[in-house]
Amino acid sequence: MKLDCTTDAYAELYEPWLVDPGKLLDIAGLRPGDRVIDLCGGTGIVAKEAVKRGAKTAFVVDLNPGRVYGDGAPDDMRIIPPFWGRAEDVDELLQSHVDGLHGLHGSCLGENCRCHRYALDFDLVVCRQAIGYLNIKQTARAVANILRPGGKFVFNAFKKPKFGVKSYVFAGRRFFEASAFFGRTVFHVQALVRPLFGVDVTRFTWHTEDDLDAALHPHFEISKSSSKTGLYYVCTKRGRA
Repeated sequence: MKLDCTTDAYAELYEPWLVDPGKLLDIAGLRPGDRVIDLCGGTGIVAKEAVKRGAKTAFVVDLNPGRVYGDGAPDDMRIIPPFWGRAEDVDELLQSHVDGLHGLHGSCLGENCRCHRYALDFDLVVCRQAIGYLNIKQTARAVANILRPGGKFVFNAFKKPKFGVKSYVFAGRRFFEASAFFGRTVFHVQALVRPLFGVDVTRFTWHTEDDLDAALHPHFEISKSSSKTGLYYVCTKRGRA
């Protein structure tokens, strides 16, 4: 069974998790005019919030990017069509797309070239509730490659996995969640119970704080804050802004 978080019913099953889409943007200090990537962005809820707050452009990189717009087109052209692919390869995905644009036209078209939307000098990369699905060393390297000096990589992570089962009502719907771990591997079940919609079973890795620090330190200056259950990382790319 493939246990990546790629369900087409993400928005419905994980509705309780999608509240406060701007939290990472607040922590990052998003500025008007910033160029943003929503890494493992699911429905694109953080990218959409970023453009509402004045981002110049924002787009999603995800294993199932069709969830971002559903059956319709974006209603704000600052939300760039999403990319299908692994977060660990985001730098290669962008560079390949830029090369493809230049190959289509034979060369860069200067200020009129669409390559500027994908240039590897982004201001902010966010990753909300998904860092455990990623190889953190590969992701840190790839994100550093696409940020400008002084650009930020902001994400949240669990402090420590727990065994747990709970059922609750959110927005008039009943949900069920269960989690368990074996070593560093965490299994999570998310279900919409009433009205019955479906179940998603995922597996991810618990990255310890030491693991995260070791992977990020070669590329970033790190600052952290914490909540009851999680850590929030603000990683600033080394180099002169």
